[in-house]
Amino acid sequence: MQAAEKQCFQELRRKDLKVTKAWGLRETFQGFWEFTSKTAARAFFDQWLQKANESALRPITKVAVMLNDQLPGLLNYITHRVTNAVTEGFNSKIQLIKSCARGFRSFENYRVAILFHCGKLQLYP
Repeated sequence: MQAAEKQCFQELRRKDLKVTKAWGLRETFQGFWEFTSKTAARAFFDQWLQKANESALRPITKVAVMLNDQLPGLLNYITHRVTNAVTEGFNSKIQLIKSCARGFRSFENYRVAILFHCGKLQLYP
């Protein structure tokens, strides 16, 4: 954070606004991704979860519950640093192909379209 942003944040914090609490919790959670130990990450998350629940901000508590439900996967990221972003990207592209075509006459045509648009179709004999 730059000096001007820090000063602005400190002024907002003094006003004790709901948006300031929400922003602070969001910014605090960003530290979760820096951990390399599951144990330390779990301890950090437990503290963050308690603060989120104490905030009594309904959107924040809703997100906190969702993150708590997904905690095993989040902790696996801490260990392996692997996401399914590439898979989700391919799935998004395939869904776009499917919706643009408005249906295929056969699975083979669908497969060819996917291979063509995803760059794996060999056009040479």
